[in-house]
Parts: sequence; structure tokens; C-alpha cells
Amino acid sequence: CVKDQPSEDRRLPENVIALFPGQSEQEIRTKLKNVQDAKDKIWNELDKKFKKRVMSRETTGQMYKDVTQNLSWYSM
Repeated sequence: CVKDQPSEDRRLPENVIALFPGQSEQEIRTKLKNVQDAKDKIWNELDKKFKKRVMSRETTGQMYKDVTQNLSWYSM
């Protein structure tokens, strides 16, 4: 959708800004960056943990469990 594309002046789309009422665009950018950093950290830790393991049903199940556990910690 064109509305979701970043604008040429690098402003956040209006539909994203609307999700954070009463907050400045800079505050929203900071929050989104912190979320992305936390998500990257979770995946980097998982990559290290499962790097030398063969992907199997058991491995993917454990990865899913680890991701949900980490995400629930961040949502507290």
C-alpha cells in the first residue's frame, strides 16, 4: 500500500503515528528502534545457540519456545 511507504522527507507514515497518540515522532522512532534492537538481540542469541544443530521438529519446537519466552519477557 502506498500509504505505508516512507515519505520522501523520511517522516513516519500517518497510520503509524496514529498508533502512538500524544507522542512525538522522535519518541515513536526511538521506541520502534528499541523494539527492533530487542528483536535482533533475541534472534542473534538463537542463531548462536542453534548454529551447529540440525534443523528438526525438535529443534524448531525449542526455537519457537525460546522466542515466545523472550518475547513474553519483553512485553512485561
